[in-house]
Amino acid sequence: RRMSEAVQFPTVSHERPGTMDVAAFEGFIDWVQRRYPGVFSELSWRRVGGFTLLLEWKGTDAALPPVLLAAHYDVVPVVSGTESAWTHPPYAGVIADGFVWGRGALDNKNAVVGLLEAANFMIARGERPRRTVYFSFGHDEEIGGASGAAEVTRTLASEGVRLAWTLDEGSFVLQNLFPGVDQPLAIVNTAEKGLLTLDIV
Repeated sequence: RRMSEAVQFPTVSHERPGTMDVAAFEGFIDWVQRRYPGVFSELSWRRVGGFTLLLEWKGTDAALPPVLLAAHYDVVPVVSGTESAWTHPPYAGVIADGFVWGRGALDNKNAVVGLLEAANFMIARGERPRRTVYFSFGHDEEIGGASGAAEVTRTLASEGVRLAWTLDEGSFVLQNLFPGVDQPLAIVNTAEKGLLTLDIV
């Protein structure tokens, strides 16, 4: 249900300056605060670069370097004239056939909602991470992240924060990707370009 609601905000990133639907982005920020009050009361948070959310969840062991989990809630535009080709309207958030349908359901509001759900679940159980965890929910990833991710980087650097690692969006679980491989494959993206083979046990 919450994933469906998230998709209904047309948080579209446009290449041309001045075309941003500010109300959609403000609406989404207001929505996450209302839907996850435990997260936003337990974690310290702020807006960075205008509409990117940066949250900090203090860990129990200050000696451990912090980590950052990143996702973005902006989406690419729907090409004008292609609306009839959609199975369901792009911003309706229709739940059908076991899926949430709409722009952002895979790229990348799913990760924003997933991270918030996980944190919300842990907080409700009285749990806290050992190391400090930062969450960065970007608003302009689809057009390069110059106001979002770049500003988060500058902000953390100016505060002397040195991260152990960062985890951002990956790929999908794909079937029939390689001939002879019948099992679904969860593709791990290590960078924009690169290759890594892992045995996950």
